[in-house]
Amino acid sequence: MQNSLGYDIVINELEAQQCTAQTGLSTSLANGGAATLSLVCVNGGSKYNGQANITYTVTETTLTHTNVGQVTTRVE
Repeated sequence: MQNSLGYDIVINELEAQQCTAQTGLSTSLANGGAATLSLVCVNGGSKYNGQANITYTVTETTLTHTNVGQVTTRVE
């Protein structure tokens, strides 16, 4: 994950289709910073393509947001 939102955040939850959700997280991510988060997924192929949702809190305002995106990657 790369934080280019313009402010520091705390990642609270990460979920994706056919994967076990990561809940109860408190991963701090400074503006411009990056972090690696892993998911355990059920996938029968060598490629993953699915919707991902990330819930985060802006540290300055304590407002919580959820962003939705698409992930396409090689399965390792």
